[in-house]
Amino acid sequence: MKKYLIIPLATLIFCACSDSKPEPTQAELLTAMARKQMEQSIRRVVPDPNAIIENVKVMFESDSVTIIHCDIRATNALGGWRKQETEYIYGIFNDGTTKEWMANIKSDNSVFYSEDDIFRHISGDIIPEFETEEDSIKYFREKATGNLRNYGKEIVND
Repeated sequence: MKKYLIIPLATLIFCACSDSKPEPTQAELLTAMARKQMEQSIRRVVPDPNAIIENVKVMFESDSVTIIHCDIRATNALGGWRKQETEYIYGIFNDGTTKEWMANIKSDNSVFYSEDDIFRHISGDIIPEFETEEDSIKYFREKATGNLRNYGKEIVND
């Protein structure tokens, strides 16, 4: 009789001790969608089919907007390599629409750039000091969402 109890007990212990992964958060799911859409968009707009997307770094993520920085290396018309530092913003609005925006980080149209992982707003705004992490998240989400509203392109899934 004891033999028959050992197998279910061992199975229960094994299952309880197994290394299960936690469910991804909404922000992580949105970032995964943003990375995939970013690559598709870059492949559509960069004429070089062998362009390389590298140094991909998530600068900000929340449950409704993600900001990603990356480098795009591609050949130019003369056959030489050109490197483009790029900012990509992806967001989902309350009405369910999804928008994206991509720009050269060096241009004045860019919302954020990173210098030693510190955000700075290029338009001349001084980033306020935040009392809480929630205030800082709210600030960056509002800035990025505003940029998507003004300059973003709606993503229509075929």
